[in-house]
Amino acid sequence: MEGINREMTEEVDSYDFVSFGALNRKFHMVAYSYSPNTYLVENIKQTWNRLDAIRPMGCSFNPIRAKASIKEHETILEMIGNQDPVESIEQFLSVTSKAPTSFSVASVFRFQ
Repeated sequence: MEGINREMTEEVDSYDFVSFGALNRKFHMVAYSYSPNTYLVENIKQTWNRLDAIRPMGCSFNPIRAKASIKEHETILEMIGNQDPVESIEQFLSVTSKAPTSFSVASVFRFQ
């Protein structure tokens, strides 16, 4: 996932919005692949697909938000690598995410 995030940085720096969007989606799909909650993951994938149908990748690209997203990914990967408590990761996600967080990280991912 670190490699995908590095590629995302390169795409932002070269203003390749379509590639950035594809890599961002890939990053998230890799993260979801660790989830034992297949029902939730399938719903997330369906939502991504519906969003892609109404807006092409890159059309809502915001370079400032893109760079913040990359930094957030780095922080999350660092927290997971450090085996930070799930509650700390959830707190970070709730502060950085604009989406409602009605589910917990523990319900999506099995940290060991």
